[in-house]
Amino acid sequence: PSTLHPRSLNTKSGASLPMRPMLATLLLALLAASLSGCASDPSALPADEPSAGFQNDLFAGEANEGTPAGDARSHGTPQRDDGTVESGISSGLQFPGAYARRTITITNDFGGASLGTVFAGVDAGSITVLPGETAEYSIVAILEAQALTEQEARDALDRAALIHDDVLQADGLHLTTVVNQGQAQEVVPGFTINLGTWVGADLTVTGPAGPAYDLTADTSSGDIDVSGLRGPAMLFTASSGSLTVSDLNVGTLTVETSSGNIDLTTVQADVLEASLSSGDLTGAELRVGKAVADVSSGSIALEGVFDTLEADAGSGTMEVDAHALTSGAYLLSASSGDIFVKLLTGPMRAYHVTADAGSGTVQVDLEDSDTLDEEEDFAEVVSNDFDQAAIKTVVEVETGSGNIEVSDRSTSSGSDADEHNHGG
Repeated sequence: PSTLHPRSLNTKSGASLPMRPMLATLLLALLAASLSGCASDPSALPADEPSAGFQNDLFAGEANEGTPAGDARSHGTPQRDDGTVESGISSGLQFPGAYARRTITITNDFGGASLGTVFAGVDAGSITVLPGETAEYSIVAILEAQALTEQEARDALDRAALIHDDVLQADGLHLTTVVNQGQAQEVVPGFTINLGTWVGADLTVTGPAGPAYDLTADTSSGDIDVSGLRGPAMLFTASSGSLTVSDLNVGTLTVETSSGNIDLTTVQADVLEASLSSGDLTGAELRVGKAVADVSSGSIALEGVFDTLEADAGSGTMEVDAHALTSGAYLLSASSGDIFVKLLTGPMRAYHVTADAGSGTVQVDLEDSDTLDEEEDFAEVVSNDFDQAAIKTVVEVETGSGNIEVSDRSTSSGSDADEHNHGG
């Protein structure tokens, strides 16, 4: 199969909230400066800048020193075991009737490739991707069918199939694993064949820790859990399910779910794109060049290093605890909800904050700063010597209906929104 490309995020339509005149020229200049620095070498970042607990060495094992293509002469044939079918009467009320279940296991060496392009797709079921301790990869799929009778469940399981493709090409090892309900057919990368509602699959992909990964995981109904990998691009999508992502070092990370939560922990990325229709987005110990977060209905809570951050909570509360390593901008908005922002100040950092609450109150409290304008629902505050600071961040915060609080991390009186009055 050809290399898979992450699809672009869907963005919400609708009129933007009114915003008072800003320093547009300065904002554009800072955005350009931030974007130009997004692809900088992470190892060159100051060691004391990331939040406590962040690790640069996230991965077990040594990096593969071979070429992306590896050595086709040493690459073996995948070994597959379809297992035996177990069946019986379902217990409990969730699946009344009968069940049939089998476990399929596929293993093979990685062919010495230093890059793996991996696609994993199921329609109903979960996907887990994690690093292993050997130079081999493994695919473990638990397929289970539910029906009124045991024979019907067995027949449904027989019609389900796992299709696995393993090709060593010039740009690395390509692995495609898709589960479908009918007869085996040609796999089209990026297309997940419908499973229906009567059979599901829990898929676990384990790869060697050394290679980098261009990884795509897609499920229509189920959760995705990915941890401990590095690579140029990763895309995780779920129509109805939650995404849990941890210990990643990736160029571009895209996470999307229509109904479910997204939880990010200890993630380093040049670009992060997160999109949720209904659910909460949380992130801790993040180090991101440019982050774009769009939640239609749900809350956003992000902590870490962001050079540029664009976040829209739609209808929900937003909490941001952030600082930057290069000059940039934070653009934070909500149609209806409170916004709480904590900023790390110091000799190298300066902020130009404009906060506008259409229906609510605004409070901006930063040390070593001047208040240029202050009203009940609006404030403009700039750090002293803003133009001379090494790291300048323009902060625009707006909410249609809700309160805004922007504070210095050292002077903030509470931890997140639970300690604030959420009136408005």
